[in-house]
Amino acid sequence: MDWDSARRSFQTALIWVAAGALAFVLWRIRAALLLAFGAIMLAILLRIFSSIIARWTRASEHISLALATCFVLAVIGVTAWLFGSQMSNQFNEVLQHVETGEQNLRRMLQASGFGGLGSQVTQTGVSFISNSAREILAGGLHFVEAVVIMGISAIYLAAQPQLYRRGIVYLFRPKWRPRAAEAVDVIGRSLKLWLLGQLVLMLATGILSFIAVWLIGLPNPVALGLIAGIAEIIPYLGPFISAIPAVLVALTQGLGPAVWTIIAYLLIHMLEGYVSAPLLQRYFVTIPPALILIGIAAVDLLFGAAGIVLGAPITVALYIAVKMSYVEDPLEEEDHEQRPA
Repeated sequence: MDWDSARRSFQTALIWVAAGALAFVLWRIRAALLLAFGAIMLAILLRIFSSIIARWTRASEHISLALATCFVLAVIGVTAWLFGSQMSNQFNEVLQHVETGEQNLRRMLQASGFGGLGSQVTQTGVSFISNSAREILAGGLHFVEAVVIMGISAIYLAAQPQLYRRGIVYLFRPKWRPRAAEAVDVIGRSLKLWLLGQLVLMLATGILSFIAVWLIGLPNPVALGLIAGIAEIIPYLGPFISAIPAVLVALTQGLGPAVWTIIAYLLIHMLEGYVSAPLLQRYFVTIPPALILIGIAAVDLLFGAAGIVLGAPITVALYIAVKMSYVEDPLEEEDHEQRPA
């Protein structure tokens, strides 16, 4: 073997070792990466509010961002002050009703000869809600610390987005930087459009769920509506996740309310799937449902239940990044595809 062949073999080995070391480091800091992506999404949300405030008040960018941050903090503070104890009591009552409803469902299925199936279904169905709540309560200080770090990072990101954009672009070789800058911009616009669409769906689903359970007469309709709205951030799976505690709460009131609750949540899901979502698809970014579901499952495996909330936007970002390698502008292409002839 000559010297050139040995040098190329050595360089190839170094590349593989470096790739393996990078993969190991990324795996070790995956929690920090999740926090960073959460900060990016929160920064995008602040920029959305900031642009709305700037349009209404004609204020400068920095003043609008400060007002947007104060607005978000004020909403959180006022909500916690006015409804904190009440919402805490409602969520506690909901968890108690869920446990009681789970026991009632098991007894009903055991009486019908499906005891084993009943135990498996209820255990699987309630696991996401209960495990997420236990993780948050058990994490306690770590959860609060993560939220504070993510919030402060989001403010810095929203205040100087171009600074961090240049930092990402400079990670690439000079000849790749123009395309990298374009990709970063497209991913940023895509995440903004996705977030706007999800906010609309979350608000609509939360209000409709609150009205439905209130008309049915279930206890704690505010908490159940809030659960439905928050769960909507998980596309396609959110409505089914939020329906589980509602149905279990309804079982404590009898079989009739449970049936009406199932019908109500099915109607809300159908309204979202066949009316709201198609209308929003004309204005906001969408990607194939199968990719979203696979992405959510992959993020769940990597980060656990805490990361499943960000599974969809992470999938959107990766989808756009890959698509940028093959088309000039995926947003324009999707716009042409969805625009009626």
